Amino acid sequence: MQNAELFTLTYGAIVRQLLTDLEEVDEVNKQLDQMDYNIGIRFIDEFLAKSNVSRCIDFKETAEVIAKILPPFSALFKGKTSACSISKMFS
Repeated sequence: MQNAELFTLTYGAIVRQLLTDLEEVDEVNKQLDQMDYNIGIRFIDEFLAKSNVSRCIDFKETAEVIAKILPPFSALFKGKTSACSISKMFS
């Protein structure tokens, strides 16, 4: 099983369980937003703790750093994300 498939199945199971427990779609969406935010924060914290990245000066430099770390995780995203396309968003 691929990582993306495992992620999809796990996330689907979480959504299903939240729908069963909470029954309100708006409340499920709030919970999922909070979970996504927390995962993002942990992801960035871990990256910063393990890398030697200095403080970014502007958005373009931030985009370049993000572009360097996204390729290993691009299987989790539906579309393909390249360093070039991310950098262009902030230039």
